[in-house]
Amino acid sequence: MALYDYGIGGNEVRVDANESIAEIPSNRTLLVQKLTDDAPSEPECVYGLQTIEDVFERFEPTVQLEHVDAEGNEVKEVMTFKGLGDFGAEKIKENSEFLSGLDIEREQSLKIARQLSSNKALRKVLENPVLREALAEVLSTSIQEINEAQSNSKI
Repeated sequence: MALYDYGIGGNEVRVDANESIAEIPSNRTLLVQKLTDDAPSEPECVYGLQTIEDVFERFEPTVQLEHVDAEGNEVKEVMTFKGLGDFGAEKIKENSEFLSGLDIEREQSLKIARQLSSNKALRKVLENPVLREALAEVLSTSIQEINEAQSNSKI
């Protein structure tokens, strides 16, 4: 896209639109992003915000998230952003109880997969239907005992 600038004396000078982007000083920051679900009721001019932290403190951007768990239930969560670093994947997982739980489950699944691929004795147990059933029974009993111990400790 080309723009035209008419300088002194009426001489036409063709200006490439891409050049204007390159002319933005390097010490300027332009932040254009929708940071909340709700649009403002009316535009407002805000003065005196010197840093990005000031902008986040003033506007307190939040977003409501809806997740679906393994059983198909909706899990609602409100995420608040306090700085630009909060938009990274790790920080989002850290600030979200639901996503951090999923991450823990993923890590556990990876550990189990590694065990299955490297533990020959466990693989033999799982290949034999009788031994696999016995292992499942032991695990089920252990889970029940753990749950009972947890419920007794809450009392």
